Amino acid sequence: MINHQYDLAYQNFMHAFTIYPADTMTLVNITKFYKLNNYLIADVANNQKSNNVNGLYKALISRAYYYFNSKLFKNCLVDVNTEINLFPDSSVFYVLRGDVEDDGENKKELAIKDYTYALKLNPKSSQIYYERGLVYKRLGLLKQAMSDYNKAIFINPTSYAYNNIGSIYMTWKQYKNAYAEFANAYKIAPVIDSEFYHRNMMRAQHYMEKK
Repeated sequence: MINHQYDLAYQNFMHAFTIYPADTMTLVNITKFYKLNNYLIADVANNQKSNNVNGLYKALISRAYYYFNSKLFKNCLVDVNTEINLFPDSSVFYVLRGDVEDDGENKKELAIKDYTYALKLNPKSSQIYYERGLVYKRLGLLKQAMSDYNKAIFINPTSYAYNNIGSIYMTWKQYKNAYAEFANAYKIAPVIDSEFYHRNMMRAQHYMEKK
């Protein structure tokens, strides 16, 4: 999911407006937020009124993501639960509800339950395995997290999954294994992120030599 931080953007635009209310671009950007919000509300209402199932599917998920990225978690949950009632076989909504439960409500056990059900519907999703692994890691269930990260990598190797495995090995003081995982991350990382993974490699190497 793209991490649009609508809440922070809106807050900054409003802060800018209080400092310099005559700034044209600030007013334009604030107006864009209102237009987007109003469009998403109207889009859902119009598709509900016309009984357009496909249109409603797209409209609800667009609004749910908007609410999530704006940190309006209660609003997001309403839309997600509506989606699940209408489209119970789509993994997307269970994942998003898991995201809300994890990030917005700190109900990590419920998040794991939703991610697990989403994997039953979509067992080839590396991203769902990765997200469930994140929650396991936050709960301190490192073996379960490691298992999910490895499953995610088996389906689709990503630098961030390798990096998280490396961080678990660092916690376990298995620095040689950590170095290998950070190196895997470094090999496939986008150039913009490569320095971060290289620093992790050097950190693991430092502890290897110290040990």
